[in-house]
Amino acid sequence: MQKSIIIVLSITLMLSLCACGNNHTGTPSTSPALSIADVENGSTSIKEVSGDTESEPSEDEHEVESIDFTLEDGNLKYVGFEKADYDLISCNSSITPDDNVIILKFDFTNLQDTPAQCQSTFRTTIYQNGAELDNSLGWVGNGTEQYELVSSFYNNALKNGTVSYGELVVLKDLSPITIYAEPNGGLNDVYQVMELDLSDLSDSSPDSSQNNADQTSEAISVGDEVKNDDWKIVLSKAYTSDVLESKESSTYWTADDGYAFLVLEFDVECLNSSKKPVDGDAIAGLVANINGNTYGNWKYQYIASQIWCYFRNTYLDANLPVHAYVYTYIPSSNIDDEMTVNMNLAGTNYILTVN
Repeated sequence: MQKSIIIVLSITLMLSLCACGNNHTGTPSTSPALSIADVENGSTSIKEVSGDTESEPSEDEHEVESIDFTLEDGNLKYVGFEKADYDLISCNSSITPDDNVIILKFDFTNLQDTPAQCQSTFRTTIYQNGAELDNSLGWVGNGTEQYELVSSFYNNALKNGTVSYGELVVLKDLSPITIYAEPNGGLNDVYQVMELDLSDLSDSSPDSSQNNADQTSEAISVGDEVKNDDWKIVLSKAYTSDVLESKESSTYWTADDGYAFLVLEFDVECLNSSKKPVDGDAIAGLVANINGNTYGNWKYQYIASQIWCYFRNTYLDANLPVHAYVYTYIPSSNIDDEMTVNMNLAGTNYILTVN
């Protein structure tokens, strides 16, 4: 009996020592575990958790070269910026032609099962010199390319569909801006931030366009033909009007109050299969000069099946001519004034006088 009791006590003591050993010498699991998602470049990062302690994300994990931000309900991608035409934002009494207003361009892809707008998933905030910038401007000019771009912010996308839209931002100066993208409603440590250099903005003004008015330019008149190995271009009309219309379409454009159109019409034909764009290679660098004031931001359109379409890096098939309408806005008070237009046609600089 004593031997049995001793054996039982010995076994009990050994089990107790094993239990204590497990409490102090066991190795914690090193299996990775999903934390709150750090969404960067469309992927979900996984942080390794050891015990109960998780390392905090550094700010660098959220800084990206260009926003490409994926959440469960959608993807937001930054695609570029451009200077806003004054005629687009002239309805804002606080804005003058000298103010720098840009359009930040994004693509929103809806990943929900039902149609959705970008703002149902994402929120963007813009900062410059540490302060938030105004992005509450109104806009006018129905039918223009920029009008359609900023208005698309309110367009729905079907599942896996993409809407391209623009966001108007009033700049304080030309120093870099910071774009902060986050889920609409906010989640801790779930966002992307990028810095945008605006130095190219000063190069986009009419005075610094690819066709410099100080360069030697040949005179051109209505009816003249320009030709090289790639293009045959005829300047068919040059005029001012408060309406842009054509017998080829039942629709037309009317200029906003206080403005008129300066219109150049061209017959354009590509002579080979080079696939060079009409807007930028055949016809480029247009700058109008009226009483010492310059006007850029020209629009390029053509008519197909009675519908007005935009040239957007658009090329022509060989030997299939098109009639192009190239125009900008000028003050209606200058509609009868003499003006000049500098342009580059098929690689050569020209100057046109419009009476």
